[in-house]
Amino acid sequence: MKKNYQAIYSKDWMAFHPYQASAPTDFYYTQLANRVYAIISESAQTDFSDRLSDNECQVQLSCILTCYFEDVIAQTGMFRAFTRTYSSRFGKPLPFYSVGEEYLPEEINTEDVRFLIWHFLVQMCDGDIPSSPADAGIARLAGKVMELFDAAYETAPENKKLKEYFLVPDNTDLYVLQSKFFWLGTESYLFFSDGIGLQSAIENALQQVKSEDGRMDIPAFVNIMCNDFAYNNVTEFLGLSSAQWLASMLGETHPLYQRLWNLTHKYSGYFLYEGEAETGSNFLHIVSGTRILITAQSMKGFPKELKTDTAITHMSVVKWDDQWWLVGQVNGYKKNEEMMKEVNSREEEKQLFEDLPATPLPENEQMEIFEQEIKKLPENNLSEEQRPLAASWDTVCRTELSRGFIRRMYEEGKLPDFRFPGTDGKQLVDENFDFLMDYFKAD
Repeated sequence: MKKNYQAIYSKDWMAFHPYQASAPTDFYYTQLANRVYAIISESAQTDFSDRLSDNECQVQLSCILTCYFEDVIAQTGMFRAFTRTYSSRFGKPLPFYSVGEEYLPEEINTEDVRFLIWHFLVQMCDGDIPSSPADAGIARLAGKVMELFDAAYETAPENKKLKEYFLVPDNTDLYVLQSKFFWLGTESYLFFSDGIGLQSAIENALQQVKSEDGRMDIPAFVNIMCNDFAYNNVTEFLGLSSAQWLASMLGETHPLYQRLWNLTHKYSGYFLYEGEAETGSNFLHIVSGTRILITAQSMKGFPKELKTDTAITHMSVVKWDDQWWLVGQVNGYKKNEEMMKEVNSREEEKQLFEDLPATPLPENEQMEIFEQEIKKLPENNLSEEQRPLAASWDTVCRTELSRGFIRRMYEEGKLPDFRFPGTDGKQLVDENFDFLMDYFKAD
């Protein structure tokens, strides 16, 4: 094994960290990540030739597993937040894996590493059929990585800079917290793939918008998409938002826990200014007639020219600590009959504040989609045995099919091939169905 081979450099390692200037421990962990890379590179030639052949994937997985080790050593609590939250819901620390007394939640564990490898493969490397959590190659790779981590555990340095980033004072305001939970949901080792998905979505949107409007403000457009993602994205883990994961990291006894947990999504719409109040500014949502008081703390820098009865303001707000806060960009328009007519015709404005759950398609329409999709047997160099599995997974992941509908189809035996590869693939789905619905059908 080439233990001294340098494949991971500072920029690779720092991509998973929330600060620009290196911490004193970053050199140590970059070197450790290279040793993990040597293990992964070797395993890629045997157990993962079809999934981890790409060098970039090997580098990313090496950094992710080393970040997990760093997280445990520094006790920043990222992975601990996941196991604690999962345990409160399902009565055990992890999906898929049974653990005994040797599993120590505050320390490194082989099952944790197995889960992280599975998560990475599903998000970044797998094709039509997700890897099985019970995959023997995953178990072998996790065992080898754990041998390295076990040997380093007692002497590994604590990254105090990373830990301090998550030592959040009780009076931290929403905008500072936003930067933290946005980083957590896009660049941390747990949700790194979500950040890649956001980047891809931005690039695709830019291509489309630039072709329609060559004068667009690109930085502003990117900022809007990032801001939307920060407040609206639902992660693949347990259907929780990034803000809720930050709350879980801080713990239930932290004064900000409930505020973060109850932070709403973004409400974006057209409003009329209605004057000042003692604690903020009054606005009327044009279409629904909803009146809101935006706290003065978040009105700093608000354009004075929009505080008039002759302007229409398009803006976004969230409810934080039972107060409305302004977030994201503000745009103003001249109030006239034509503009008011256009605003009132927008369907998305009519139910802006109703917080209704997404209405699923009628049962017959879902059944039609289901019956068409389940019959599609992908080619993609798959074997005869694999094609029904791929068709089932593709069907389950169709956004038009609700969780309730998928559950009914599964319970009625109409998804016999919805399983992981391997002899225990069906049992793994049976025992972890709710987790898998959150994971593959995040809202």
